[in-house]
Amino acid sequence: MNTDTNTDTADPRPALQGKKSPHYDGRYRLYTVADVPFDRFPEYPDGPALVTVGEWGVSYHSLCRMFSSPSVVANDDGLVELHIYQAGASFGQVQRHDLYGTKYPTRRDASRAAYEAGCLGFMVYESGAARYGLPADD
Repeated sequence: MNTDTNTDTADPRPALQGKKSPHYDGRYRLYTVADVPFDRFPEYPDGPALVTVGEWGVSYHSLCRMFSSPSVVANDDGLVELHIYQAGASFGQVQRHDLYGTKYPTRRDASRAAYEAGCLGFMVYESGAARYGLPADD
């Protein structure tokens, strides 16, 4: 992906990334915990997508009751387990984040924890910035 940098030091917005073509505006800004609080945007799909930041991978685990045995369902705590990890250079080498394995009442709460840890960010396309009350470059 091509990355254009934000050279205007007076502009507090994150760097503009991506490209604009005659057919599609793929420019976006990645808003992180350093830029805005987690609740700044509406929840997806009405709001921007949460994407991983840097080298971290984020996934969630919760029990799928449809395919679980009654004994497994009986021991389910109903919580969402957060997995944050970073794959190493060697095959099978994985570094676990301190939040790996922590549990939350909802997926949104788990996403909030990952966001506040700097592992997730909001990908806001320039074409949709005004929808969230943000200025956009034309």
